[in-house]
Parts: sequence; structure tokens; C-alpha cells
Amino acid sequence: MQKISPEAFFEIFLKELAENKNLQYYYRFLEDPKRFEFRKSYFLKRLNFIYNQIDKPNSLIWDCGCGFATTAFFLTLNGHKVIGSTIEHYFDEIQKRIHFYKQYGDLSKLEIKYEDVFEHHSNNLKYDFIIIQDTLHHLEPLNVALDLVKSLLAQNGKAIVVEVNGSNWFEQLKYFKLRGFKKVIKMYDEHLKKEIMFGNENIRTYSQWNKAFNVSGLKIEPETTEYIRFYYPYYYKNKTIETVQQQEDKLWRQNSFYKKYFFFGLNFTASIK
Repeated sequence: MQKISPEAFFEIFLKELAENKNLQYYYRFLEDPKRFEFRKSYFLKRLNFIYNQIDKPNSLIWDCGCGFATTAFFLTLNGHKVIGSTIEHYFDEIQKRIHFYKQYGDLSKLEIKYEDVFEHHSNNLKYDFIIIQDTLHHLEPLNVALDLVKSLLAQNGKAIVVEVNGSNWFEQLKYFKLRGFKKVIKMYDEHLKKEIMFGNENIRTYSQWNKAFNVSGLKIEPETTEYIRFYYPYYYKNKTIETVQQQEDKLWRQNSFYKKYFFFGLNFTASIK
């Protein structure tokens, strides 16, 4: 099967956004041309991280908290079997997205479920990869969530985490203004007819994630860890995305102060100890 690169998928994704206005409020690429390169860079940096970690063809993947299922579509088009779990309100329109992406490849190995991730069962299958993108800070209790991840991973499997950098001063201030100290809340889900415990943008630092993963018998792999998004939109003027990303990659590796407190995104992988 021919692979679809993150960059090629992004061009397809833009076509979908132009057709499907119900996605535009969340994926804001068509909103402001001055921020387009900035937003594109962040999207591709994260998608490339996931893409580069999945080194086994025809993998079995659980997209834990898949949201609108964009990453799930991308991975399925690359030949993987993907099961996505979500409680996203957009779920009822997923079929519209499936109809669009069928133009570009086989989606027979894609399954999207509306479910509480804590009730996810894989019918005794073990996943090669578990994607946890923009989801880990919502999973509470965290120790139960990580125990579940470990139980569902194949022995040589890998959890791929794409997160907010919880050490970032601006992110800490933003979320504190939104929710104060109320980091864990309960929400009633009309579809599931039950109350769900929910991390209220409960972002954590890399060291806090590391400690939590260790307790659950998972080991974060430092060689895969990376920090992303430092420069603001104006910095992209007259610079290519590749140039900015190279400068950011160099900066976080050389300056631990900037890395810890001023980079916005954090990516890492973990495996069973």
C-alpha cells in the first residue's frame, strides 16, 4: 500500500475543511491567513511525530480519545487497523468524514466508537500502538487510565503521547484563569446516560508525567521526547516552516530554561518496563 505522508494528508485535509464548515470552528486553518503557517507547523510537527513512531506496517492501533478522528483517518489511510474512542459531540457527523476520505483510500479497517475510554475492551487483542493525543490531561483517575493503557499494550507496544507542556508559564496562567484549582470535574454524558470523571485541562509537567507512568509500570523513552512550538505567528513571516522548526529543535535542545517554561507542546512515547 502506498503511504500518505503527513504533508500530503494535510493538503487533503484542507480540501475537506473547505467543504465541511462544521469542522472550521475547531480546525482554524482557513480563519486567518497570517496564522496559517504557524498553525500548519504545529499540526504537522505533531502528526509527523506520530507517523515516525509507528514503524510497523499493518499495526493495530487504539486512538484513545480520538476526538474528531483526524489522526485515525490518517493512520487508516496508511494501512493500519485503527479503533478510535471518543465522547466528542461531533460523533454524529463522523459518517460525513468517512464519506469524504473514502475518496482517498480504504477505510475498512477504521472503527470509531462513542464510549468511555475506561470501558474500552479490545476482545483480548493487544495494541501495537496506543495514541493519546490531547487526551491524557482529561483522563481521571490518571493512575487507572495508565493501568488500562499498560494492560492493552502488546509486550513490545508503545504509547504515543502528544500533549500540552504543563511547565509552560503561559499555559498554566491561561488554564488557571479558566478553571482555577478545579482540575477534576464530573460531567453527565447524555449519550452514555452516566456521569464521567473528567480532567479539566489538568495539564502536567514532564516530570509529573514521568512519575505517574513509572508508578503504572510504564517507562517514558527520553530519546523520543521532544518539545514543540516556541515562536509566535509573526516569526513565520518570510521564513519557511522547515526553517522555523529547525530553529525550535535546536533551541529546546540547547536551552533547558526555554524548553521547560516557554515551549507549548510536548511529545513522548512510553513502553512497558
